[in-house]
Amino acid sequence: MKISESTINQIREQLDIVEIVSNYLVLKRTGVNYRALCPFHTEKTPSFFVSPSKQIFHCFGCGKGGDLIKFVSEIEGINYYEAAVKLAKEYNIPIEYEGDNEYLNLLEINRLAGEFFHKKLLNNRNNEKVKNFIDKRGLDEDLIEKFYLGYADNENGLLEYFKNRGIDLKLVEKLGLIKSKDGKRYDTFRDRIIFPIRNMRGEIVAFGGRILNDNNLPKYLNSQESPVYNKSKSLYGLFENKDTIKKENEAIFVEGYMDLITLYKEGIKNCVASLGTALTEGQINLIRRIAENIFFFYDGDKAGIKASIRGSILCINKNIIPRIIQLPNGIDPDDFVKENKIEGFFELKNKSLDLAEFIYEKVKHLDLDQINIKLRVVNKIQDIYMEIENPFYKDHFIKKFAQLFDISEKELKKYFKKYSRGYRKLILENEKTSRNTDYKLTIEDKFTAFLIQNIEDKYLEKFDNFDYLDSPFNRKVIEKVLKTKSYFSIEDDEEFSEDEKARFRVYLNYDLGIKSETQKEAFFYDALKKLKGRYYKNLIERLTKELKELELKGNYN
Repeated sequence: MKISESTINQIREQLDIVEIVSNYLVLKRTGVNYRALCPFHTEKTPSFFVSPSKQIFHCFGCGKGGDLIKFVSEIEGINYYEAAVKLAKEYNIPIEYEGDNEYLNLLEINRLAGEFFHKKLLNNRNNEKVKNFIDKRGLDEDLIEKFYLGYADNENGLLEYFKNRGIDLKLVEKLGLIKSKDGKRYDTFRDRIIFPIRNMRGEIVAFGGRILNDNNLPKYLNSQESPVYNKSKSLYGLFENKDTIKKENEAIFVEGYMDLITLYKEGIKNCVASLGTALTEGQINLIRRIAENIFFFYDGDKAGIKASIRGSILCINKNIIPRIIQLPNGIDPDDFVKENKIEGFFELKNKSLDLAEFIYEKVKHLDLDQINIKLRVVNKIQDIYMEIENPFYKDHFIKKFAQLFDISEKELKKYFKKYSRGYRKLILENEKTSRNTDYKLTIEDKFTAFLIQNIEDKYLEKFDNFDYLDSPFNRKVIEKVLKTKSYFSIEDDEEFSEDEKARFRVYLNYDLGIKSETQKEAFFYDALKKLKGRYYKNLIERLTKELKELELKGNYN
């Protein structure tokens, strides 16, 4: 649900950009404009300008610019519509939304549920189970209020609460707060400590519940996705810690609710947690709006190591080089910080490693003089290399391990590509489509397939005019591969439909019958010549047709 254009126009008309920007920056008048050091990049000479007459800002250093809503969006790390709502609320401008009010009703239901759970916790502080959990975890009153913690008992209290208020129970069920079985409704969260999950504006969008009794139920239970909650684009603790994250320009990813709260208690207030799921691009995008530096502080077990590696790859592919804070095996951040306090944490953080260094430290102690051990190690890390799309980091990665394995960078790169498990899997899964396919490849399709198959041979860089391509799909594929230098990037890209990915696999596996470097070069220039010829032929035909139409109309201008 979006704020209406009429409300956005009111914000632009009623508010002054100089006043808004002055809330964040020290502006100095320069003629008819104002200027300051840009908050979006590092600079010594002010290149950030605000124009009161045009009601816009622009930085001549980094290029960012726009209206006052765009400025708040960038500086606060929220989207444009969230910034508009923030300004409207602060300056008492009535807000109108496009569409119906279901979105707002769902947020209100979550607010009421959060209030219900929170009061239930406060009223049950002396309940033995609740008290034991609170005391053991060191949850004082300030932490309970800061994170608005709650409690769900073993009854259907929330269901009755909403019934008594006349709330539409279908909406409550849509949020996953209640469920139905055999025609009867019941509370989803029972006998659990409740952790409200908030968006960047502080609105409760979902809940997490930690079981109090060890009765073979899942330890953690989280809200289902809903119109107000997308877990792949949400982070626990982001609202509570965003100011510190901005100030310190870094965010520390931890795994769980209590890891985050314990670190907060010890003075580490720039943490976020990924809500029990593997880290996603959407979650990284949330952080990169407000911080440039990312650390992973996951458990020291195999699952934590795997999560650190996967998260690092996602960040690297978005041009962020994260660092991994290593914990001893079997220890989690919660226990470590309780025992070692903030001093122990910073000692670990100062020894953090990037992805290549992290893996290097895990394998360097092995006896790599034994060829079978060396091959096992190579086979474990080659898939990591294949998932990295950032060309600069790929080079850094190769250099690190070529030295370790005593092999040339060129040969190691070739080995990684040829024998990667992921690469083999992709080929095997799709080789049926390489020759027996419903797709009939045109010369343009074959040219696209050639560029993909020969990604490392510089032919992509020699192709410089997308106007020669008629197919939007082919342009889309070549642009993506040219940008990422990796065909694996398409397999995981949500911009490509499953049909498009299937067609892409045909290209990847299509047998062009090319056996030598000479044939490669001949194919490239011959196909390019044909595409150019087709383009100019079509251009001439189109212009000739347009000229004839103008002559018929008697328009010679």
